[in-house]
Amino acid sequence: MISSWALCPLALSLDLVFGEHLSVIHPVVLVGQWGRFLEPFFLGRLPEGGWQKLGGVFYLFMVTFPPVFLTIVLTEDFLPPLLGNIVSIYLSCSLLAARSLYDHVSDVARALELDDLDGARVLLGKIVGRDTQKLSRSEISRAALESLSENLTDAVVAPLFFLCLGGAPLLLFYKAVSTMDSQVGYKHDPYKDLGWASARLDDLLAFVPARMTTGLCMGFALFDRSGRSRFMETVRMMLSERHLHPSPNSGHGISGYSALLRVRLGGGAFYGGKWVEKPAIGKNFQPPDPERLILGISLYRKQIAFILGALILLFILRWGVLGESFWLA
Repeated sequence: MISSWALCPLALSLDLVFGEHLSVIHPVVLVGQWGRFLEPFFLGRLPEGGWQKLGGVFYLFMVTFPPVFLTIVLTEDFLPPLLGNIVSIYLSCSLLAARSLYDHVSDVARALELDDLDGARVLLGKIVGRDTQKLSRSEISRAALESLSENLTDAVVAPLFFLCLGGAPLLLFYKAVSTMDSQVGYKHDPYKDLGWASARLDDLLAFVPARMTTGLCMGFALFDRSGRSRFMETVRMMLSERHLHPSPNSGHGISGYSALLRVRLGGGAFYGGKWVEKPAIGKNFQPPDPERLILGISLYRKQIAFILGALILLFILRWGVLGESFWLA
């Protein structure tokens, strides 16, 4: 079986080259459909409150266990080693979304550059949950930057973290939990009890990767040539405002990009026609414009390049210098 130290840079490289085009049958889509199939067996059949929360735990187990077990069987036991490694590489590449996130946000930026606000709103609606029909250029830029910075953890850092720790099976487990959080992890009916376990476990799994994202952004603050005082100010802002976001993890990437790009992110938005108030992050800065969105996309590209370079270096050190095998025994 291929080593996770080799799998991480290989999967990220393939994802950056091919993006979603390599995924003929996307595992996340299949997991999501499996979760939707199981929903009716739990919703409405258990009383609200503690019983439905307990059912949510069993529901999450039923959604995640079969695909993870199947992945373990295919990659470690059932198939010949070569085919097992191909399955591992395919799953790992499919479950990363570094290229997909870049493409979607870049499409929004290009529409803004062409002054196509209607097109930008439609494209933005594919990657955010808020209402986009009446957003201005600045509001579109803000929403796109928030999606880019927040999903740096969900689409790149966290998947690579779990891929490195446990290969394709652990990565698939994380993505399955994340998918269930996005489908049922809401605080309103009918999912407020059923989705409780999915939301809490997703928060727990993303805890360390979210703080790794903060560290990544702090590292990039070192490249600011404005001097030590500016660096310290940027780091202080990242650390002080990352908890302003309602999510325990999403604010880490958003505060990092807000501090690095000197823009105001966060704040309220309409969801399903209802205004939802949220604290602003970087409230002393101005809201972003399309130019700042382009700078944010450039920052994202540099961060992905840094992550890939670090993964390649770690692999070289473990394989070439420490003499560890490319393969696991």
